[in-house]
Amino acid sequence: MSTVADGGRIVCTGARTVIPATDCLSRAPSLPLDSRRTRFNQVDATYRSDLRDLNELNYARFEAKLEQLRAELRSEFQTGLASLEGRLLARIGILEGRFGTLEGRLVRWMFLFWAASLGTVLALR
Repeated sequence: MSTVADGGRIVCTGARTVIPATDCLSRAPSLPLDSRRTRFNQVDATYRSDLRDLNELNYARFEAKLEQLRAELRSEFQTGLASLEGRLLARIGILEGRFGTLEGRLVRWMFLFWAASLGTVLALR
């Protein structure tokens, strides 16, 4: 049983079945310690590289999903804000109408009070 580095991966040759590289390396006690250490480091580097690639892929997917949710939330917020603005403008219109009516009534009462005061002053002269 021997190991061969193939494209950054360690392949165990001489076995009839496919087994993980770590099992292949651990079953080869006849290899010198430095050679086994080197091979374990190669396996470790390969696994780290695979994990880094997987993490980068997952992070890219997460960013895409986050951006999609952000766009949806922004759209919902703008729709709600437009609805709120419409309702506020309607309420302001109603209040302006009420203030206009109130102003007309106040002017009428002020005129009546002024006319009554003027009539009283003229009657007393």
